Amino acid sequence: MTGLVAVTGMRREARCFGSDCEIVLSGGGDNHGLAARLEAAIARGGRAVLSAGLCGGLDPELGPGHVILATAIIGTGTRFVCDARWRALMGESLAAVEGPLAGSDRIVGLPEQKAQLRAATGALGVDLESHIAAEVAARHGLPFCALRVIADGAAHSLPPAVHVAMTAEGDVSLPRLLGALARQPGQLGELIATGWRAHTAFSSLFRSLRLLGVGFACPYLG
Repeated sequence: MTGLVAVTGMRREARCFGSDCEIVLSGGGDNHGLAARLEAAIARGGRAVLSAGLCGGLDPELGPGHVILATAIIGTGTRFVCDARWRALMGESLAAVEGPLAGSDRIVGLPEQKAQLRAATGALGVDLESHIAAEVAARHGLPFCALRVIADGAAHSLPPAVHVAMTAEGDVSLPRLLGALARQPGQLGELIATGWRAHTAFSSLFRSLRLLGVGFACPYLG
């Protein structure tokens, strides 16, 4: 491996990375499993940790496709500062907004929930993996950065089907999705809109990772 460990939540996100790193999948908010898999990857020679993937938007000025380079990760009672040198090198290649990200143990899917988290943390976005990855990296004294792309903006609601469709393996379960739609068919329109926003975010994530090149601009792998 290159010494770079990348942390993300979905297999579709993982496919954006290519083969320049070892990828650790979270699988929909499995904090204990994510920490254990990350510890194992570091034990195999990991020298830097990157959290990358989609996130929910908290800043009303940012919409789907906007790229965030985190200055810090704010969890429940925790704050981890991201590596400034690495972030600066990534910023040279990307049109990104810099600021804090919030970490959450559960999906933050409603506008009122996003507004409350924004008020409490000042964060630009929120995801389910970065606070765990930052904590493990800090425990080992490893450089850490986070690159996240907004999928759903601060004003967007995630339909209930999104909450139940994600599997522990980081995939979307079609039976769960169809079951949720059968129970609440009225969410179909918002689910389609959510899919289009996610497509925009995935395209932006793939493009951003390609622009960073081999090693994703990490200066600690040589």
